[in-house]
Amino acid sequence: MKVTTTIQPVRTTGHRPKRKELVAWLEANWRATWIAMASVTPGAEVKPIHSGLLVKTGLPVSYFNMAMVDRAVRRPDRAVKAAESYFAGLPFCVVFAEGHVDMTVACENAGLTRTETIPGMAMAPLPHATVDPTLTIEPLTHDLLPTFLDVFCASFGLPREMAERLATHDYVDLEQSHDVVAFVDGDPVAVASTFESMGVVGVYNVGTMPDHRGNGYGEAVTWAVVEHAKKRGCHTAVLQSSDMGFGVYRRMGFEVVSSYCCYTNEPEG
Repeated sequence: MKVTTTIQPVRTTGHRPKRKELVAWLEANWRATWIAMASVTPGAEVKPIHSGLLVKTGLPVSYFNMAMVDRAVRRPDRAVKAAESYFAGLPFCVVFAEGHVDMTVACENAGLTRTETIPGMAMAPLPHATVDPTLTIEPLTHDLLPTFLDVFCASFGLPREMAERLATHDYVDLEQSHDVVAFVDGDPVAVASTFESMGVVGVYNVGTMPDHRGNGYGEAVTWAVVEHAKKRGCHTAVLQSSDMGFGVYRRMGFEVVSSYCCYTNEPEG
């Protein structure tokens, strides 16, 4: 069953954010989200460094042990060495703005492998969205956590024990976070998460059960969490897009404002 979302564009005569502002908001929200996640993930920790932020969950997936490196880093080689030392024995990734040639050279000199380019996207102002009522969208509660995890694991191919480390009951209680589970005829079909910081809502973990893809559920839950954030006073939505979601986000009105290189110490294949 396909669903649709009705969008009412917003007319604005005020200041439209410049690209530089949108990039700064996106990156600040990304970091704030990881810091908050680490605070409720057992065994996780974060370490601010002069060139960025190190986030360690201890999970055996490189994306969950991340060195986020600033654009203005002066010694890329030192930043990479700091990551290697901090994540010793763990798979990790180094993420930085595309076009930073010295960081690229430092990562390749260290034997790291480029895995992907991550589009950073933003939308401002936020339109009004009304989601098809045939899709029931419920906010995440402690009782719904097992169902949320079911959809999260199926959507992203994560082992259950790993997902349970990331989405804990403490995570449910995070004040700045808002998560939803969507149902069709009582069956859970999609999830989405957000994190709010300084009037900006970051959209994360949009996932649809594999056998329910292509029905607009991922787009619908994205609109639902953005609309919720708008009602709470957020003026801009940001996200880091996957290949699968890129076309959907573009159609929704998100624009690419930055791109990020991702290098990892995990072997290819």
